[in-house]
Amino acid sequence: EFEFNPSTKRKEFYPSLAGKRGVVIDEVKYSSFEKTIKKEPRNYDLWQKAVLNILNEPHELGESLGTSQAKLLDQILLRSVIPYRKSTDILPIQADSIAFWSFGDQSVLEAKLQVYFRTILNVKFDRIPSGVPVLIDARKNPLLASEFAYQLQGLNPVIWVGSIESMINVNAQAYLFTGESTEKMDYILAEMIYGSEGVFGVNPRTPPVFLTDYNSRPILSQHKLGFADPAWAGLSEDHLDSIDILAKEMIDNHGTPGAQVLVAKNGKVVFNKSYGYLTYDSLIAVNENTLYDLASLTKVTSTLMAVMKLVDQGHIHLDSTLGNYLPDYVGTNKESIKIRDLLVHQSGLQSYIPFWKRSLRGDLIDVFYYKTKIDEDSDRRSYGHGPDPVMLDSLQNWIKDSRTSPKEKPEYRYSDIGFMILHELVEKVSESTFESYLMSNFYIPLGMHNTVFNPLAKNFELFQIAPTEYDYYFREEQVWGAVHDRNAAIFGGVAGHAGLFSTSRDLAILLQMLLQNGEYARQLYLSSHILDKFNQRQYSNNRRGLGWDKPGEFNPNISDLASNRSFGHTGFTGTMIWADPEHELVFIFLSNRIFPNSENKNLIKLDTRRRMQEVVYQSMAAFDKKN
Repeated sequence: EFEFNPSTKRKEFYPSLAGKRGVVIDEVKYSSFEKTIKKEPRNYDLWQKAVLNILNEPHELGESLGTSQAKLLDQILLRSVIPYRKSTDILPIQADSIAFWSFGDQSVLEAKLQVYFRTILNVKFDRIPSGVPVLIDARKNPLLASEFAYQLQGLNPVIWVGSIESMINVNAQAYLFTGESTEKMDYILAEMIYGSEGVFGVNPRTPPVFLTDYNSRPILSQHKLGFADPAWAGLSEDHLDSIDILAKEMIDNHGTPGAQVLVAKNGKVVFNKSYGYLTYDSLIAVNENTLYDLASLTKVTSTLMAVMKLVDQGHIHLDSTLGNYLPDYVGTNKESIKIRDLLVHQSGLQSYIPFWKRSLRGDLIDVFYYKTKIDEDSDRRSYGHGPDPVMLDSLQNWIKDSRTSPKEKPEYRYSDIGFMILHELVEKVSESTFESYLMSNFYIPLGMHNTVFNPLAKNFELFQIAPTEYDYYFREEQVWGAVHDRNAAIFGGVAGHAGLFSTSRDLAILLQMLLQNGEYARQLYLSSHILDKFNQRQYSNNRRGLGWDKPGEFNPNISDLASNRSFGHTGFTGTMIWADPEHELVFIFLSNRIFPNSENKNLIKLDTRRRMQEVVYQSMAAFDKKN
């Protein structure tokens, strides 16, 4: 048996996957194939004929493989998993939850699937809800599998995995035929079922009669974020282990009580670890589903996404002014500010204004701004889970009346207020609430199930959310499950500059969509030319793109190895996202460094985020040098 090693380089993985189920070509026949290959190396039809010819005469695989023969085996593998399906929406499985059946103990395939699907129902113990896809692994016991499939007829869509030779007539909606039941095969099968790898198998023999009505064409990759070991994507695992050392240093020196770190390369998550705890008492460990307050990452993961979509659709023009879209700004000092300049923080707006202080009267909130009588009686400083209309009206007036720079050509000044205005602009132009627009156009269709505003109102529990600081100045309570930013709090937790909560995996999906020219799972979210436009520096004295932060001489958070095409952002709570199209690389760091006090700057002093990102680039260089 060939021992499977998932760290095998991608270019070696497919040939090795054939294992002993491969073929041997006699010397005479192989010589003629090799001549054809050398003569016309790009003629795919000749390759296909050669491979199908081989498949019709299978033999045992020899011990040694030449380079050309390994390439042939690569082609053979493409036909070792053969798909048949009644409709194109059955495979890859699009549902968040699936049921799984296999004979015996938990199979490797089931374990691999748990990485990709939110819920795996074990059909040995759980009742299967109607309509949930059932994946039946029939490779070990097709007879029992067929009996189980028979019971499901008319209740659930069935996807059958098994050998075509041992096939028993089962009324399934889709079939994946493969003769192997090994960890090697299960590794790739899970990705095929999920859609992060394509299924290109072609049956060289005449299919059984009952399959004649099934679609047997190859299934293209859905370009969904998959998972792989570092070597698969060209990174040195030994170098990536240095991130563990940096994380320990960070926690030991109270940089943050815990964190999530994720690295994706070439569409595969190759590093995904959680460190530490929600708080320094070490009671609740951080895991991959822990939600973090993104702080200013909200600017680019929510507001910027909405603006890009509306620009893409022609509803917003970058060089139009606020007065064109927001009538209330006509006649103010902001009427002629261009949308472009709001995005690059060069509009003359003030950096920050503590609007939350204006809602106070002495030590208490002005009675005008309590949302309910109960809130007033108990001096509840949180504004509930929806923006109060009276508070919002006051906020919009305060923003509209705020001072701007007297200069004709304002210089770069990072500003929360610009993104508060963009929040209002998105709602005005889209004729939708900010949150619902983002949910329906991005988060829900992308499968970002852990990306929300006001998580406690979305049925998340406190133990699933990292707390931030104890707010002595405004709310007089431990901020946990609510946005830390006080201005975002008086917006009701939904604001253009802060308020979003998420996880590293959800954010990786969003960034991967951007790296894939706005496409994810065969759905187009943004046009590639829009992404290119927003990822360009706009002014020589300002490193920013449109919304995005960029590498530059005054950007201490970013590795010097990041390419000029890279883009991302950081957040006050200790968060960072960065994508590099040059290397098809995603780096995400989430933490709650401001627990229990926002004066804690140890994470910044330790320079942890930049150093971790540096390790990722070094691991790519180390892998290239070794190979």
